[in-house]
Amino acid sequence: VVAMRRDGTVAEWNHLAEKSFGWAREDAVGRPMADLIVPTQHRVAHVEGVRRYNSTGDAVLLGKRLEITAVDRAGREFPVELSITVSGEGDERLFIGFLRDISLRRQSEEQLLRRTREAELLFDISRFAASSSSAEPVLHETLRAICELTGWPVGHALIVPAQTHDELVSSGIWYGPQDPNLDALRKISATVRFTPGVGLPGVILQTGEPAWMSDTDVETAFVRKGLGYGAAFGFPLKSSGQLIAVLEFFTREKIPPDPQLLLTVRTLGEQVGRVLERSSAMAELRRLNESLELRVLERSHELERA
Repeated sequence: VVAMRRDGTVAEWNHLAEKSFGWAREDAVGRPMADLIVPTQHRVAHVEGVRRYNSTGDAVLLGKRLEITAVDRAGREFPVELSITVSGEGDERLFIGFLRDISLRRQSEEQLLRRTREAELLFDISRFAASSSSAEPVLHETLRAICELTGWPVGHALIVPAQTHDELVSSGIWYGPQDPNLDALRKISATVRFTPGVGLPGVILQTGEPAWMSDTDVETAFVRKGLGYGAAFGFPLKSSGQLIAVLEFFTREKIPPDPQLLLTVRTLGEQVGRVLERSSAMAELRRLNESLELRVLERSHELERA
């Protein structure tokens, strides 16, 4: 609970406000509320709202339960639920705010949304696999879905050539908006054979695990530097325990590793690999059925001629 005077300064600051925002009561009382808990980008609007209410009585936020963000003493911005009431009249008027940190609830909502989107992703991939006898549309759909899931703009599929198990080459399957940087990345990727430890795909080939590079320009193993991409991550696709492909993704920002995302793509890699395995098995079954039907038809014709 915090209370603010008409001039925007703090009148009261309870012990839970001390705990949530990091300011002791004696440090907070008398200081402008905007300087303590209002994020920088919202301070002008906050001051203007107080001024407007004092001069016109026009209240936009009073009597409502809002979800906004606040900032603590360390500068951490986090979501809060806020409701404001007014007490007193004239110069004695106080704006009393009740705030509740809803970070955990937001995290739970985001996790639920991510799990829902992951389930949709797997459904889409399974649907594509069921209607295709080729891995190419499955790989392209997986790239598209993961780019949408993560917000990363570029995805690329590499495959293990049939004659070897110790290198990866570009499949030529990409997802992303066309621009000169992507064109250059495609061209270079088509010429590199990623052996164990060479490049992001080579690291994944060597370890069999997802990998993340926060800043590709400083990563020694990353061999496609200077193309305008900051971070990259990738993960393996496996069939019967054997690595069959690697999917890699790029964004322009330098982004630290996301452990939850790496855990997610590890699971996705295993499931997509199984989908491809089933797709391959179904394609083989269709070929056998077609061959059997052809033999039956030929036998029927032979009997008719006899």
